[in-house]
Order: sequence, then C-alpha cells, then structure tokens
Amino acid sequence: MRYRIRLSALVTALLLTPVALAQQTFTMFERSYEPAGDATVRVDVADADFSVETGSGNGFQVEILVRASDPDLARRYYEAQQYSVAFTGGILEVRDAPSNGFRVNWKRGDYAQAHIGISAPESIDLRLRTSDGDLFVGDVNGDVYVRTSDGNISADRLVGVMFEARTSDGNIIVESAEFKNVVLHTSDGDIVVEHADAEEVTAITSDGDIHFGQLLGIADVRTSDGDIHMGSLQSSSGKVRTSDGNIVLESVDGKLTASTSDGNVVVDLVRPDAIMLKTSDGDIVVSVPDDHGARLSLTGNRVSMDCCPSFEGKKTQRHIEGVVNGGGVPIQLSASDGMVVLRAR
Repeated sequence: MRYRIRLSALVTALLLTPVALAQQTFTMFERSYEPAGDATVRVDVADADFSVETGSGNGFQVEILVRASDPDLARRYYEAQQYSVAFTGGILEVRDAPSNGFRVNWKRGDYAQAHIGISAPESIDLRLRTSDGDLFVGDVNGDVYVRTSDGNISADRLVGVMFEARTSDGNIIVESAEFKNVVLHTSDGDIVVEHADAEEVTAITSDGDIHFGQLLGIADVRTSDGDIHMGSLQSSSGKVRTSDGNIVLESVDGKLTASTSDGNVVVDLVRPDAIMLKTSDGDIVVSVPDDHGARLSLTGNRVSMDCCPSFEGKKTQRHIEGVVNGGGVPIQLSASDGMVVLRAR
C-alpha cells in the first residue's frame, strides 16, 4: 500500500508539472497608505489567498497578485473579481464583487489564482475572511479574527485579547498565541500549536489530529476522529476528548478530564489536581509523583499499580480503590475493555 501511495503522488506531480511550470505571477495592484493612529485591517473576498505581515514602519502596503499562464488571463481574472481597496478612518478594507460571467477554462489548462499581500504595522487588529483560499498572519499585536471556508490558516507569533481562527476544510498551524481567549475550529483538518497562553483555549476539529507543544489556561480540546498530543498542559480545568484516537499528554499540571471511545490514554502527572481519564476500547497508562497524596479509583480488565508504597485500600485484578500518602485529590481511571496501569514518575 505504501508504494501505491508514492506512485500515485509521483504520477499526480508529473501530470501537474507542465501547468505549474507555465505559471507566472503578475502584479495587478500596488499601493501604500499612512495611518495617523491605531488601525484595523478588514479583508472579505470570495476566492484568494492572502497574507498579513508586519513591517518595520507604521504604514501599509497592499499588493494584489495573480498567478496565471499569461498576462491577458491574469488581467481578465483580476478585472472579473472587481477588487476594491480603501483606507478611511484608520480602517484598511479589501473587498471584491466577482463577476459570474468569467470562467477559467480548466480543460485547456488555464489557471488563475489571486494572492492579496498586506504589510502592516505590528500593532493592528485583523478581520480576515475568504471563501476559498489560504490565510497567513505574521507577527501581530492585536485582536485577530480569520476565517476561510476551504483553505489552511497559519500564523507566527500573535499577542492580543481575542484570537479566533476558523476553517471548514483545512489545517490550522500556529507558532505562538498569547491572548485572553483563543478559539481554533476546523471541520476537516489538523490543529498544531507550539505555544498557547490564554485564560481560555478552545481547539476543535471533526476529522483531524490536535497537537499542542505547550498549553497554559482553561482548555477545551476536542476531535471526533484523530489523536491528541500535548507536550505540556497547565490548566485549572482541562478537558480533552476524542471519539476515535489516542491521547498522549507528556506533562500535566492541574485538573484534567480526558476520554476516548477507541484508543489509548497515556498521561504523565506532574502536579495533579482532580484527574478523570476514560477509554472504552484501549489502555490507560498514568505516571504519578510517588509522594503525591491522592484518592484512587482504578477500573479495567486488568489493573496494576507500580507506585505509591503507602497505599491503603482494596486491590483486585479489575479494581483498585483506596488512598496513597494519606489521601488528597481524586484520580479516577476507567478502561472498559483494556488495562489500567498506574506507575511512579
């Protein structure tokens, strides 16, 4: 199967190469603007990729590029989109009103795609939306709202009060986000965040994996079909759920509720608060500090405890109930059809 996939990818690449090589990029619009104070960028277009990157100055520069096989096609495509760019009252707006009469002849090998590039001051609020295209945001200090119906969203280092990224069909990839609230939502794609520091973080995908290198804050992380992996979770309330996939949390400091219907749960508890882990079809492996006080309730097809010599309670092959180090926070582990292992860190 692996060789078939590679062969299919090679054939696809070979078929697309002549078209790709024939493409050129044409600059259709280019203009600069100088804001007097705080500014906002609003982009609302039907079909375009776009990027917003911060520059060293206080001004804006807007470019609209079209990638096409020849300048005539690029011009016709650009004119059919009917872009408008305006800067008034500290607000830079880019909009379109595409003409229904224009069609690209795909059978003939024609191809046209617009890219809107904006260079902006570092302190800026963003409202970006496209129906079909990828979005990229560079280093920005301000509120950020980005949305695409069919495309990927990627961002570098962002700081502000509110960060919301939504796509119906695409991945969300973020290097760093420090906000009061972070909302990341995709219906069909992965979510990858290296660093998130917020009062509340929500990350949801219907079909894809979720990865956080570090997450600080109240967390609601969910996928219907995919794995969830975190390098570090520090949360007063962490909720992690997948219907079909594994959950791996390398370092947990705080309260955690995690569940999967079909997969394993592997968690390393550093300074645990209340912990509740559940899987319907899989194993649970949890590492705990040997000197941490807790109330244990472990249930599974087979249960073992390789830690906590001060345990007091009842042990059977399928259930362990009792306290360690005089008691403390509750740790509840349940595997309907699998093993439960509690071990020392």
